[in-house]
Amino acid sequence: MTPIRFLVVSIIACSLYAQEPAKQEAPKQTTPLTPPQIQEIAAGVVQSYMNWGPELNSPGATLSIKETSREGGTVTFSLRAAGLPKDKVYVLFQWPVTQMKPVPALRGVTLDADGVAICAGRTGTCGNLEKPNDPIELTAIPALGEPYRFAVAAQDDPAIKAYAKVVPMPIESVDKACHLRGVVLMPHGILVGVEAAGYPPDAAIDFHTDSEGEVHDSKPKTDNTGRYVTAVLPVNGGARVGSVRIRAAAGDCAPEISVPWSAPIAPVSVAPAAVTPAPPRE
Repeated sequence: MTPIRFLVVSIIACSLYAQEPAKQEAPKQTTPLTPPQIQEIAAGVVQSYMNWGPELNSPGATLSIKETSREGGTVTFSLRAAGLPKDKVYVLFQWPVTQMKPVPALRGVTLDADGVAICAGRTGTCGNLEKPNDPIELTAIPALGEPYRFAVAAQDDPAIKAYAKVVPMPIESVDKACHLRGVVLMPHGILVGVEAAGYPPDAAIDFHTDSEGEVHDSKPKTDNTGRYVTAVLPVNGGARVGSVRIRAAAGDCAPEISVPWSAPIAPVSVAPAAVTPAPPRE
C-alpha cells in the first residue's frame, strides 16, 4: 500500500501540508464580524459540506470510500472510482476541517482495472518502479463527528471528476422515521452542521439547542423532502469546554444528539443559522 499518513493529524494540526514560510507582516486592523456575519459564514461552510458529493461528479462517475481496517483509533481507507477514464492521471484532493477549502493531497494518481486509486510507479505517476500499481492507503485518527472529504480530478481536464465523503465516527440519533445527524466542521467543535431527515415534508419542527445552559428554540420548516439543514455555533461565553444538546422534534419523534466542544476563540452564539442548499458547482 502507498500510505498517506498526514491525514492522521487532520483535526488537530493547523495545516496538513508543507508550505513556504509566511512572511511576517504588520498586523492589519480588522473590524470584528457581527453575529449575523458569523452566522452567514457558518451557514456557507455547512452548505459546502452538504453539497460535496455525487451532484458534483462528472456524468456517470462515482467515487466510493471503503474502510479497510480499524485498529484502536486509527482507520484506513481505500478509494474506488467508476465511470472515470482509466487512461487518465488524476489529482487526489481532500478537504480537512482545518482548511477553508479543498487542497491537493497527492498528484499522479491512476486507476487500476477495478477502479481502485493506485500509484502506478511509472513516469508521470506517483509511486516508484519497485512497487508498481500500489493501492493508495488513506490513514486517519478521526475525532467524533469529523468528516473526511475526498475528490479526484483528471490532471489534464478538471471537468473529469468525482467526489465522496465519510464520517468514520458519526454523531446521529434515530427515532421512528426521524434521523438527526451532527458533523463537526471546524476544529474543537466550534461549528456543527446539523441535518434532520425523515420528517414530514414542509412541516414545522421544534428545534432545540442547549449548550451549557445557553438555550435556543425555533420552529423551522422542513423542505419538500422532509429535510432540514442548519449550522450551530455551540461555544458558550460562560464556559471553556462543554457540549451542545440538539433536538429536532415533530409529531411522535424527537431524536437528540450531543456534540462536545471547546473554546479556543472568541465565543459566538449557539443560535442555529438556516442553510439553503445551493445548486451543484461546475
